[in-house]
Amino acid sequence: AQDIAEIGSIPAFAEKVRAIGQPTCLVHNAGVNCKKPFVELTDQEFMGVFDVHVRGSIAITKEFVPAMLERGGGSILWVSSMATVMGLPLVTSYSVAKCAMHGAVLNMSAEFAPGGVRVNAILPGWIESAMALNSFKGDEPRRQKVLGRTPMGRMGKTEEVGHTAVYLCSPAASFLTGAFLTVDGGASIGF
Repeated sequence: AQDIAEIGSIPAFAEKVRAIGQPTCLVHNAGVNCKKPFVELTDQEFMGVFDVHVRGSIAITKEFVPAMLERGGGSILWVSSMATVMGLPLVTSYSVAKCAMHGAVLNMSAEFAPGGVRVNAILPGWIESAMALNSFKGDEPRRQKVLGRTPMGRMGKTEEVGHTAVYLCSPAASFLTGAFLTVDGGASIGF
């Protein structure tokens, strides 16, 4: 977490920008989780999750957005979670961090839109990712509950989130900013 504020000073980061130029799209997809009852969650565990999801993304955005605004265009995409629209037990730090992302999306989209920079978010549901699959280890009732409340009856594939990311970062979404697209097989719509 200490190094997050100094990300622009990392030589590899600066070298990449010099070699390939400033990106037109920035995707915040780093994530960690801490599956634990709220009353047992330490401040360090909570802040560890928050630092990865929020502070790190803010620091990276500060590095890239000035050039995007100067060019008059770009796209910033936050990979959030449907954990922001429904209560999920045992993942308070994750849910709070993802909700903070929503504030960033709304405020940055309002601030950056006049400069041609779009800011949007994807809210994936349960996707066949290492983090999601790990959360089900030793917790078959939780996995069954997830599948039981997902109308499509399955977990999503990573490429299904990827296709949505490509769309949001492409010219096809040129009039979308401040948008939250849920990719969850219908889990957040209820029964």
